[in-house]
Amino acid sequence: MKSFGFTKVKILLAVAVVIMIAAGTLWFVCVRKIASQKIRNVVLISIDTCRADYLSCYGYDRKTTPNIDALASTGALFEKVYSPVPLTLPAHCSMLTGNIPPYHGVHDNLGVMLSGTNVTLAEVLRENGYKTAAIVSAIVLDSKFGMDQGFQTYDVGFTEAFEGDPFAEQQGGVTTDKACQWLDSNAEDPFFLFLHYYDPHITYQPPQPFASRFADNLYAGEIAFTDHCIGRVIDKLRALKLYDSTLLIVTSDHGEMLGEHGEEAHGYFVYESSVRVPLIIKAPGLNVSRRIDDAVGLIDIMPTVLGLLGIDLSLPVRGQDLGPFLNGQAESSPRYLYTESMTPTKYNCNPLLAIVNWPWKYIYTTEPELYHLQDDPAEKNNLLKTESKRGGLLEKHVQLILDDNLRDDRPDSHIELDEKTVSQLHSLGYVGSGAEETFELDKTKADPKEYISFHVRCSMLEGIRAAKEYEKGWEVCSQLLRERPDLESLYVIMAADLAVKTGRTDKAIAYYQHHLQSHPEDYKTRNNLATVLGQTDKLQKAVEQWQRILRHEPEYVKAHINLAAALNRLGRLDESVTHWQKALVLQPEHFAARIGLAETYYRKGAIALAVKHWDKALQLHPDHAKTQNDLGWILATIDDPQLRNPEKALHLARQACELTGHKQPSYLDTLSAAYAATGQFNKAIQIAQKAITLTSSSGRDTSLVSDIQRRLTMYKNGQAYFEKFP
Repeated sequence: MKSFGFTKVKILLAVAVVIMIAAGTLWFVCVRKIASQKIRNVVLISIDTCRADYLSCYGYDRKTTPNIDALASTGALFEKVYSPVPLTLPAHCSMLTGNIPPYHGVHDNLGVMLSGTNVTLAEVLRENGYKTAAIVSAIVLDSKFGMDQGFQTYDVGFTEAFEGDPFAEQQGGVTTDKACQWLDSNAEDPFFLFLHYYDPHITYQPPQPFASRFADNLYAGEIAFTDHCIGRVIDKLRALKLYDSTLLIVTSDHGEMLGEHGEEAHGYFVYESSVRVPLIIKAPGLNVSRRIDDAVGLIDIMPTVLGLLGIDLSLPVRGQDLGPFLNGQAESSPRYLYTESMTPTKYNCNPLLAIVNWPWKYIYTTEPELYHLQDDPAEKNNLLKTESKRGGLLEKHVQLILDDNLRDDRPDSHIELDEKTVSQLHSLGYVGSGAEETFELDKTKADPKEYISFHVRCSMLEGIRAAKEYEKGWEVCSQLLRERPDLESLYVIMAADLAVKTGRTDKAIAYYQHHLQSHPEDYKTRNNLATVLGQTDKLQKAVEQWQRILRHEPEYVKAHINLAAALNRLGRLDESVTHWQKALVLQPEHFAARIGLAETYYRKGAIALAVKHWDKALQLHPDHAKTQNDLGWILATIDDPQLRNPEKALHLARQACELTGHKQPSYLDTLSAAYAATGQFNKAIQIAQKAITLTSSSGRDTSLVSDIQRRLTMYKNGQAYFEKFP
């Protein structure tokens, strides 16, 4: 028996040696294949708001991602991938620069941009001869936020209206169409294409058949739809014979909480559901599926791409090249991966600063947390009391990372956003204004966990406002204010939207004034106060507010425009002209200012100047129907032969009527006057009669009917209509 046992052991050892040799040969072959198969193109796909455990290749129990699964079957799937921040803009800044937010300076989606002092993956690849293009699907990655650095093409044209705000995001089908068109046009040259899909972001509205197939879980349906879109891109690469030479990476910027720990969406907590993301890399020459268990980060994508392309990286990048994992040469080493959330600072709480040293995760805040992720993936059992020493060591690592990444030359990334952009970002659920950049914990401040319910209701309020449910919004915001009267930003929200839009203008004024007592130099809020005052009987007080703004901010264009309009209403026309002109000096192509100046000159009787500025306005917006009509009326009916221009008037009047479907009676009146001015009285009569019929049937202004009838009588007598202008 001993002999047999010894022989059995020898046989097993021999088999093991054969297996090891075979495995070694396989790794060698793979290494040789990656080295010999040149990477010609790079496609980086980011699925916004996609938590890893909802992909079937990561273990989800429904087939959500067959196309991504197929990629993983011939590529590398990283099991534990961390985003440095659960928000779209800062996470993508990290993805494309290889650095964490403390280094690149972007911590929020609101009021910040990626400074040009940061170097992006697109910039490096462009310098190395690659065509670079990005197609993004949400306003949060608009070029105004600095994400276009290095991209020769940066497509943010949201051409398909989406439920809610038509210019805030676009569906994946449109993004995919644009991607396929770009690939068709650029297949001849090496390229870097960055695709950003936004569909899994709240609200979850996948198209059919995914809406029906995943009716019980629309979030999963959005991911399945995005996978379908990615499949179309892959098919296009195959059709163009580019697939085998393309480095293809699929990942996400952050996950989604889906109610866990009390958070519905993302951006507040840094628990696994919001910061754990997928990462699949398919490299040319690698046709063996690998699942890598080591913890890695989004910051590793940039150095990995450059490493696989053989491009030297001399930049201060904190990420690591994951290339060795693809060919089995990597040696596991402990990583300390940083992730943060500054969102709680909007509620005067401390930030959340976390570090993952797998399987441990430490969250540094007012009441710190420590979790063993392998035993407690849902992060329900805080082990800090029993593992205080480990917690202390990880806290020191948080500080070490901050010390290493907080640059002395860190640029000011703050920017002023226009009201439309702020409204669009709010419509996507982003709360308030920008978060505070702070890494020092103040133990007198509240723990973020205490205010998750408050944050959820604030996020809900943004959605209510976007849906124009103003009375409901008033109720929610009133309750929030009762709970936290110290959060003055909510006073501004209340006054700016809800109080005004529910007819509570006195309340709006009071809230604005309250805020301005402690923030007298908040000129944006003072402008809003003046606007509300101007909508009531307090026009002179509104003028005083705009004048106060301009004494301190003489280049504030919006204040010049609003003040000019108010002065016009008060009959102070010379002063009005002065401010229209100042606005146009600052912004010569400001359409509203140009129109305002034209209309003010008209009221003053300076008709030649009015015509001049209406002409300039039409150069800016040739298809603006009202301007075409206003100018057309003057050119058709003025009794000054030097200004009268019947042919041009007819052209303008025709365009105005065509743009409005020939359903605007006053525009038809202008058109009939223009026909009469050119001697075409039969057409003038026909159009005038149509204008009378349209006005009478709609019950509109009876005075307009009598005016048109009077002119109709003139046309029947072969007379054109002349008017003396002021």
